[in-house]
Amino acid sequence: MPGRIVVVDYSAERRNHLKVGLRARFSDVEVFELPTQAPDPKKSTDYARLAELKANSYDLLIGHMGGNPSGYECLKTFKDSNPKGKAILYTKLEAIPLDQFEGLKLANAIFRRAEDSNKVFANDDQMFDVVSRVRKEAGLVHWTSPFRDKAVLATILPLATGTLHWA
Repeated sequence: MPGRIVVVDYSAERRNHLKVGLRARFSDVEVFELPTQAPDPKKSTDYARLAELKANSYDLLIGHMGGNPSGYECLKTFKDSNPKGKAILYTKLEAIPLDQFEGLKLANAIFRRAEDSNKVFANDDQMFDVVSRVRKEAGLVHWTSPFRDKAVLATILPLATGTLHWA
């Protein structure tokens, strides 16, 4: 299955390491980079980078949770513009903060990255096995009630009324 993968990270070394590995392991993919900025609490979110995620159609996002914009913001923007898209995030954190947990459920997988800041993962083969698995999975789309849509209600209401009338 051919695919378009975007790698999101503020480290050029990690983006390149991942890009080269993906191209070597999967011959049917196009790999794109989206450089972000290093995390800095004094700077506001870089919305121009988020606009790039909306403007392009990618099948898979692989990104670092840190940075500006953060991996969470990139994931949310990616899923808003491509609900069936798949995502893998990575972090050096041992645990996910509770305030980010709900939004991170949109990711197909979350991994701990290598201690070496130039590499993404200590064992690349394991990572690429995860990428292979996620590429085969269906995208995570959270269910929403169709009854919230007024058009659905307008269609079902006469049907339900007619059914009750005949009963």
